[in-house]
Amino acid sequence: MFPNDVVVADGDGAVLIPAALLDEVVAASVEQERLEAWIMEEVNAGAALPGLYPPNEENRKRYEAWAGKAG
Repeated sequence: MFPNDVVVADGDGAVLIPAALLDEVVAASVEQERLEAWIMEEVNAGAALPGLYPPNEENRKRYEAWAGKAG
């Protein structure tokens, strides 16, 4: 661990994020949360999980269209 590195912990464990990667990791984590929220909406609407998580090509395109409208 180095100065300005960030430790993030929850009930599942902990990760160390190097300070130099923090902005990139934060951006990726926001996008991942958005994708997972969309997936949950789809599952709650009756869609099957296979092909949604991880998203196949068709569902990735559907998500990107949704995200563009929601954005």
